[in-house]
This record gives sequence, structure tokens and C-alpha cells, in this order.
Amino acid sequence: MENGFPKKMLDKVYSPIGIEINAEIPAEIALSIMGQIVQVRAQK
Repeated sequence: MENGFPKKMLDKVYSPIGIEINAEIPAEIALSIMGQIVQVRAQK
């Protein structure tokens, strides 16, 4: 909001941080994030 974006627009922003799979290496972290993206897409 400090940069002029309305709250209504910011409320629509969603940033996946991954599904909890106890990921440790970068490939596992990427997999958990992509898994969450697929999950969100499937819910729409």
C-alpha cells in the first residue's frame, strides 16, 4: 500500500511457499512449491 496499490488488489495476491514435505535440498523445495501450485490450480 505504501507504493500506491489498493488493499483490495493486494488481498488477491497469493504466494505459495510449498506443501510441508520436510524438504531439504533445492529440488525437494521446488517440488513442494510446484505441488502447492498444482493443488491451488485444481481447486479453481
